[in-house]
Amino acid sequence: MSAPRERVEEPPQTTPAGPSVSNVDSMLLAQLIKAVMEGMANAATPMLAPPHAPIIPTVSEAATTTNDVVQLVRLVKSMREMSCEPYSGEHNAEVAGRWIRKVEKTMIQIKIPHDLRVDCATQLLSKGAMTWWETVQLRRAIETLSWDDFKIEFENQYYSKYHRTMK
Repeated sequence: MSAPRERVEEPPQTTPAGPSVSNVDSMLLAQLIKAVMEGMANAATPMLAPPHAPIIPTVSEAATTTNDVVQLVRLVKSMREMSCEPYSGEHNAEVAGRWIRKVEKTMIQIKIPHDLRVDCATQLLSKGAMTWWETVQLRRAIETLSWDDFKIEFENQYYSKYHRTMK
């Protein structure tokens, strides 16, 4: 004869407070997380100092990095509100051309500073286009790429020679 089993009560299920996951724009959330992580990585980049001295960013350096990330997120959000869609890297010259023209026109309209244009545009890349951009960054790692540099790299990747001569 077996011993009777004791009943174990489980704690009640609770739902976390805050917005539900279904109400959060996953692309915007991913871009925000990426921007914050990049900002943290940039803030942690060591400056030239003796090897024994710890590198501790000052309050103003940390604030500047945070402000830069917040500004970038706001600018990208404004671009998305003006119908700039993510570009996934389809090899269709018409789609690529429409995307780059829309992004550039929007940047001009909302007066995005030239030094932030590459960062804003690359926040709109996804899938294959993001992989392509990461490859460009590795290949040209010692350079600071301008908006014109970005456009040349983009056109070389997503336009055929025929389409580049026709435009």
